[in-house]
Amino acid sequence: MTIPTHKSRDTTAMIGYGAVLMLWLSVENTNLVVVSVLGAGLSAMLLRLMVLRLYGGKTFSLWAPGMFFFGLLVGFGAVWCTVGLMVFKNAWHAHAYPDFPATIVTGITQRWLSWSLAGGLLGGAAALFRLAGR
Repeated sequence: MTIPTHKSRDTTAMIGYGAVLMLWLSVENTNLVVVSVLGAGLSAMLLRLMVLRLYGGKTFSLWAPGMFFFGLLVGFGAVWCTVGLMVFKNAWHAHAYPDFPATIVTGITQRWLSWSLAGGLLGGAAALFRLAGR
């Protein structure tokens, strides 16, 4: 499988995602599902850009385990991107009572292993779907 090369639309998509994040920061939203999805999306986009820039145009024969590993990294990064978004929103709004209390933030960090495994399983499932489509 050949990794596609980096194109300008990838950078444009990242800029658009940044605009979505800025919109979310301005709204009083304390929904954990929304911040978790935004954190997972940020992790996936950052890792995708990194892979395209470093390995774009190269061919790999063991791409199915690579997709599982990519999913593991996205899941692991999703935890830290979500925590970063929560902490940044708490600092940005600076309420007397934070939007995301410390117990919620630490609760997310304690689930890094399950998020990583979930990402790996999704990456493995994507690899199996790709194999089935051949």
